[in-house]
Amino acid sequence: NAYVVRAATFNPLSEDALSFAVQAKVQSQAAILNPCNEDNGMLAAATLSWEEQVDAAQFVLAQGVACRSWDPMPPFFQGFNAFYFHDDPLAAGRLVAVAAERAEGPQQLGLQNIASRWLTHGQQPEFAIAVIRAMHELTSDHNQRRLLGARIERLEGLVALRQAAQAYAVDYGARTASLQ
Repeated sequence: NAYVVRAATFNPLSEDALSFAVQAKVQSQAAILNPCNEDNGMLAAATLSWEEQVDAAQFVLAQGVACRSWDPMPPFFQGFNAFYFHDDPLAAGRLVAVAAERAEGPQQLGLQNIASRWLTHGQQPEFAIAVIRAMHELTSDHNQRRLLGARIERLEGLVALRQAAQAYAVDYGARTASLQ
């Protein structure tokens, strides 16, 4: 807890890169000693990620994901960092899907929506389809169901198109030059 207090008193507006490196070590040690400390994870997400200490922030958040199994915030922030800083939409989508499992009500649907978009962006449409189907089943809003159904149909079309392109390449020994 003393490490977390030290982290909370850190002034990110007046510090240099070396100070952020020290801060990352302090918060990483705090995460090892007390992985369930919510403040440490939130501080890491708010400061370390934005000051070139993303790996340290991810470590702190991973400790929170493991320890705080009911809390959607650590996997959400860890997923955000994976998407925004590491350009890894697949890992991001998987982490936000974990956050969605831990959330309830509209927050759960919103997180599922983010997860499905990031997974689609990461070229894993089959998993995105499964997430969107779960969202489709959970919502009672007619308009939302219609929109989710359209997204499922679009992604299924994408999967079919990819499969057809792969079959063409196998049959003819080369990729097709056009959709026709």
